[in-house]
Amino acid sequence: MFGGRRKSQEDGAGGKGKEEPLTLTVDEALERVELGRGQYFGMTVNLLLSVSDGMQLMAMFYLPMALKHDWGTAPDTVAWLDAGLILGTAIGVVAGGIAADTYGRKPAILVGAFLSLAAGVCCAWAGNFTELLTMRTLVGIALGFNEPACMTITLETCPPKYRGKASIAVQGVGGAAGKIFVAVMADALYDPAYNPDFVRFGWRTFLFMCAVPALPALILGLYVTSESARWLVVNGRAEEGSQLLRRVALRNGTAHKFPEGTRIKEVEKEESTQDMTALERMGKEPLFTASVLTTGATVFTSFVYFGLLYALPVYIEGYGKKHGWDREQKNLALLIVALSEAPAIMVAYATIDWVHVGRRMTVIFALAGTSISCFVFNFQLLAQIFHSSHAVIVTNFFARGFAAGGVFGLRLYVAEIFPTHTRGAAIAVTHACGRVGAAVSPVVVAFLLVDWVQGDYGMWTKFQPMRAFLLFAIFAAVGAYMIWELGLETEGQALPDTSKDSVNRVLAGSEFGGRLKRFLSNDPEQDPLLGSPVARDSPRADSLRRPDPGQGLRREGGLLKKRGSHQKAEPGQLNSLCSWLLP
Repeated sequence: MFGGRRKSQEDGAGGKGKEEPLTLTVDEALERVELGRGQYFGMTVNLLLSVSDGMQLMAMFYLPMALKHDWGTAPDTVAWLDAGLILGTAIGVVAGGIAADTYGRKPAILVGAFLSLAAGVCCAWAGNFTELLTMRTLVGIALGFNEPACMTITLETCPPKYRGKASIAVQGVGGAAGKIFVAVMADALYDPAYNPDFVRFGWRTFLFMCAVPALPALILGLYVTSESARWLVVNGRAEEGSQLLRRVALRNGTAHKFPEGTRIKEVEKEESTQDMTALERMGKEPLFTASVLTTGATVFTSFVYFGLLYALPVYIEGYGKKHGWDREQKNLALLIVALSEAPAIMVAYATIDWVHVGRRMTVIFALAGTSISCFVFNFQLLAQIFHSSHAVIVTNFFARGFAAGGVFGLRLYVAEIFPTHTRGAAIAVTHACGRVGAAVSPVVVAFLLVDWVQGDYGMWTKFQPMRAFLLFAIFAAVGAYMIWELGLETEGQALPDTSKDSVNRVLAGSEFGGRLKRFLSNDPEQDPLLGSPVARDSPRADSLRRPDPGQGLRREGGLLKKRGSHQKAEPGQLNSLCSWLLP
């Protein structure tokens, strides 16, 4: 039963019962506090910021014609506005991640919301293309600044059993809703009956509306967003964390399960990395391997996702003209494909907590589905089978949906892998690199889809519209392979607070980092057990149990021995060693 305090018997006869306060871990405390009003208001703030993020990211994809109408801007020049925003997010996410780990999650959210609102509103008053490019870059910095804090505080304030679904609901549903809203606004913007020659509203009003969700997020955040109790505990402020959880319990109606005075167990500090910054910890094993693989997968996934966002509007113009589509048909096709993110998020929402799927396989399946869909589109297989030009919408619908599921699933997966004191920085590094890939993607896609000099390159010209999607298929497959090699599963696990916790969740039959880990180590004499932990219930763990990474120990029989203490190995041990060295 849930009791507020534990009774202990004093020494000596006739001693009276004495109540001692409970001592709980953060996850145990969150399970008692449960999910309720104490977290819902804070999650609403994050949801509004995610809606604004989705609207801002998609805004410029729909404005080339409007900007050409007002300023005569060429469509290919508008791609620099997308690149500026995405590069801005790469800068902002690094600053936001470091700020979230150093100063707390709440201050980072408030600063990011203010910057997003101010820069977004200023976009509507840009006087020329250079000013608009500058403002869009500042918007990107603001959006990136928000991202690590919003993700981490959602994970750290929810009970373990709701953590994955809450993250997908806030980040995924909010982002998808923002993209759908902006697609609907774009349909009204170019509706000749409702808005002929942009008489009702133009691109300035369009950009102003994209900034509006940040205003209620900022106002609500000042009053209802609480700091992360886990961040307080990890930073030596366990008493403050306990008081914060007590207030949340009062709002949730679970104060009887978390009485006043309940203690939160402090996190054991890692002596070897205690004086390091978060970025320095990420450069040290075992986090280095996880950083490289998750960052690589994020870069490839972001390149594919944002490439699909940019490629379809460009491709639809030429494809629709060739097959006699009017403007309404083109806009309808873009809207249908934008709607694909909603069911994709619903599928990811369900599968991340399935025992035999989890976070890792959700990401792998999503990226594999993206690769297959892009490959099918590359050869126009459905269009040939159904003899319909509209069949391209189907393949793009699935490609976009799978890519969106991969993006949001990967965000959750990365955030749950890294320990609390580096979680913000890890999100910052992976997402910043991903944004660089996303920024490069529109430029690469524009080169592959648009014949800049209208020249004839023979067969290469004929395959020109297709080679971008073939590149997407390859990159998505590479991203899936990196996550497969990582071998970690976070479903049903407590959030890690130390580096040891992070790698203590390798799946049975998997090896942490796999062949890529051995390649990155580049040390043929490295003990195969070091930095390559295996699952405790895997076949290899029956005879070999994993030592702590980086301790310079090796396993012989049932004893841990220092490296360099040579003894004759038994045949069984040699076989076990060979099974590690050989793929």
